[in-house]
Formats: sequence, structure tokens, C-alpha cells
Amino acid sequence: MPESWCGPAHRGFLLVAFGFIALLGAQLLLVTSIPGTNYDGADGKAAQAEILTTLAFARPFEITNLNPLQGLWAQMMPMNVWVNPAYWPFAFFHKELAAEISGVVALICYAVACYLMARLFDLPRLASIVAAQLSIMLFAPAAKALAFAAVFISIPGLAVVYAPHLLALGLLARLSPNRPQVFIIAAGILALLFYSLYCDPLWTMVSGVAWIVPFAVVTFGPLRRDTILVRCAVLGGCVAVLALSGALEYVYSLSQYTARVQFPELLQRPRALATTSLFFLSKYAKYFYWACAPGWVLGIWLLHGRPRILVLASAVSALSFFAYATADLHRARSLRIVLDGGNRRLLGWIGSAGSRRPPPNARRRSCRPRGRHPAHTLTLAFAPAVGSCGGDHGGGGRFHRTGRSDRQDTQVPEGTRALLA
Repeated sequence: MPESWCGPAHRGFLLVAFGFIALLGAQLLLVTSIPGTNYDGADGKAAQAEILTTLAFARPFEITNLNPLQGLWAQMMPMNVWVNPAYWPFAFFHKELAAEISGVVALICYAVACYLMARLFDLPRLASIVAAQLSIMLFAPAAKALAFAAVFISIPGLAVVYAPHLLALGLLARLSPNRPQVFIIAAGILALLFYSLYCDPLWTMVSGVAWIVPFAVVTFGPLRRDTILVRCAVLGGCVAVLALSGALEYVYSLSQYTARVQFPELLQRPRALATTSLFFLSKYAKYFYWACAPGWVLGIWLLHGRPRILVLASAVSALSFFAYATADLHRARSLRIVLDGGNRRLLGWIGSAGSRRPPPNARRRSCRPRGRHPAHTLTLAFAPAVGSCGGDHGGGGRFHRTGRSDRQDTQVPEGTRALLA
């Protein structure tokens, strides 16, 4: 090895490179040994269909797309295929191979963000590498074997949406009134938040809710008035810019016009411990939390400065979530969406956006050959072909009309019909 590579900086670079190469090798070994685990389940297949449809029909960098089968407006979720590198393999490789590559790319992006966040909190290089490598537990196949949250199993590309929030938290910890780079760091935080929102406004809102407590702890953790004011001013400025640009209004509207908000009585999860945390769902999760507990205690006791703030943010987040999950259990919804990795049914939120669909029994009673009330019209594109009430008949992928109704039904093969149902 050349003598110039023997310095501390070069040794540190080699250590980081070796750590990430080991992580990549471990993930490739798992993926090749247990294939087909990425984009698993109904949500994963729906995400694949949307990615491929966007690449086939959309113009570059457009995310408000119309599918020829969707009618007057799109029911596709606002997933930005063009700026999320985890979705790019679908443009070059076969679907099965692209799904595996997408999972690997998403893991590397998330691990890099985790490493950089740890370094921004002044953690040692080796500890930061280990923290980044532990990200493998959140992705398939490891997450599936451990029965952890399926959010990165169903849609690995969401890790790229979550990663900017890790970096933004690290940059927030570097803010202080003594630094002349305040405006540069503030611009970096704003750019990270905007990029996450631009990638996927629906899921960045879920991640943002999960990071409220850590951001609050990092903001007020130093207990110095000038530092707190600077950090509050930067966060307030970011919120103001996003509000003036209309992004926050769009995210709020997106959350309100979803099936879970419009029909909470029909779509709520069972009010049980299993829907509050993976601690009660996975037999391995308890070991993870029990391992974290002594680390929190020792970190708060022995560390100082930014590392202590990071440990404190983690501990307070866990305690606040535990209090939220158990304080009023009989009213608990699916809280795992906030801090335990996401609700695997979230894809259904936007799928019924704007619909006013009655309960299944009422819908069957209301089926009539003509004169259907507009409030009972489902906005899903394929809904007329699934369990329709007669009146129109067709075949061969064409539209046919009879004298009994003015509706048009898209004829779908039986296999596709069952999948859509």
C-alpha cells in the first residue's frame, strides 16, 4: 500500500468502504438465497404496477399521470419514479430482477443516510458503520425472517423517501448561533425535506409524523436559549416556505381525501396490542428493544454533547410512543404506521380517494340497472368490472352498451378480476 494511504483519513475511508462492501455482500447473499421477497404482498405488486405504468405511459418527470384505463382522472398514487433511484432498475431490467436490485439500492441509500446522520452527531466512525449495517434488519429478506415491519418489504423505495429526514435531523444538530454556515445548513434541511416530499408526498407525511419527537428533542436539547432560537427559526422558515409553495396544503388535502379518513368506521384496524407495535407482534422485536434499553441508559449517563442528544432523542421517542400506544388502548388505531415502520394497507388510502362508497351490503341492495345515484359511484377505474350489477355486457376488451343503462364497464379477464377484487 502506498505510504500516502497510511494516514488516519485514508484508513478511515478504507474502514467505511469495507463496512459498506460487507453490508452489500451480506444483502446480496440473502437476496440470492431467498429471492422474491422484495415488493411482496398486494401492496408490493400494486407499487410495481404503478412504477411500470408510469414508465410506460408518463412523460419524464411527470407524476400526475393518466392511464388509458382510468377514465377522467388518475387513481395512481403520487410516487415519483423519476427522482427515486430505487425505482430506476425497473426501466432497464425485467420486473423480478429489478425488484431485487431496487431493494439493494434502497438499503444502500438508507444505510448511507444513517451513517452520515451518526457522524453529524459526532459518533465515532466505527459506531456509525455498525449503525448503518444494522439497517439490514429493516429490509427483506431479513425483515421478513424477523417478522419486522413490512413497509420496506412491500415498497423498498420508501427508504429513499425516509432517508432525507435522517440527514435533516443530523444537520439540525449542527446548527448553532456561532456558525456562519447557518444559512447553508438551513438551505440543506429545506432541500432534504423538499426532496422527500417530491419523491412521495403521501409517505413523507407518515415519516414526518414519526420524526416530530426526535426533531423536538434535538431542537430543545441543548438547553441554551440562543441555540434553541436559531433551530426554531430554521425549522419555522422551512415550514413557511413549504406552506407558501402550496406543498403543505397539497399534503393535507391528500391525507383528507383517503378512504381511512372518509370511512373510519369501516376501515379501522382491530383495537388490540398487536396493532400498536411490533413488540407485541414479532417474537424477535422484544430482544431488539431490550438491547436498546441499557444502551439508552448508559448513553445518557456517560456521553456528552451531540451524542447524548442523539441517545436522548431515541429514548424519548420510544417512551412517547409507548405512552401513546397504551394510554387509551380502546381508541387505538393502527399506530405502527407512525413509529414502527408503516401501515401495510396505506396503499389503499389513495386508491379510494374521493370516493363515497357505501358499505358492501348497502351497495348490493342499491344495485339497479339504471338511475344509480352519483354518490354510489366508485372512483376506482376497474370497480365496474368487479361485482357489477348487470346492465352492460362486453367482451374482448371493448365497451358495449345496452338500452338498460348508460354506464360503461371495462371487461377484465377473470384472473385479473380476482386480483383486483
